[in-house]
Amino acid sequence: MINWISMVGYIAALLVGTTFYMKSMIHLRCFAIASNVCFMIYAYFHSPQLYPVLILHAFLLPLNINRLWELRKQAPGNKSLLVKNEWSRNYLRPAYHYFDIGINSHR
Repeated sequence: MINWISMVGYIAALLVGTTFYMKSMIHLRCFAIASNVCFMIYAYFHSPQLYPVLILHAFLLPLNINRLWELRKQAPGNKSLLVKNEWSRNYLRPAYHYFDIGINSHR
């Protein structure tokens, strides 16, 4: 029989796997936050050998919360972040300058 600690670990793994199927950044961040919490619980109660997993998800949890907060703040009434299969370039525009690799530049 599976104990509750192992069940939390399986749920955490399922949540992480589910994030790869998300088409909405808001839903992805919500599932990532839930998986961070589950992995932290699992790592804390399972064994001291899993403390690196606890540390990783303790670092990722505030990051995911912050990114979710930024999503909500940037587009408070923008339903396109929730609609499936819609890619909002206006939402991504602030991040474009981070990825400027000069594709369109002719050297």
